[in-house]
Amino acid sequence: MPKINSVEFGSIVIEGKKYHQVLILDQEVLERDYEKLKESFDTSHKIGGWEKQKLLERNPQMVLIGTGW
Repeated sequence: MPKINSVEFGSIVIEGKKYHQVLILDQEVLERDYEKLKESFDTSHKIGGWEKQKLLERNPQMVLIGTGW
């Protein structure tokens, strides 16, 4: 699991790199497609089907979803 250095409203710092919204898959940190989320749902506070598929394709034992600050 990558080390989360800090969180604040609207961002997260992982391994020294600042992100705004991420999916963490084992050791992989993926920036979420904000524009696609806004276009699909008019918000980025939902999980897209393409994201669910990516999260579940590795057959994880657990999925943790953070809801924000």
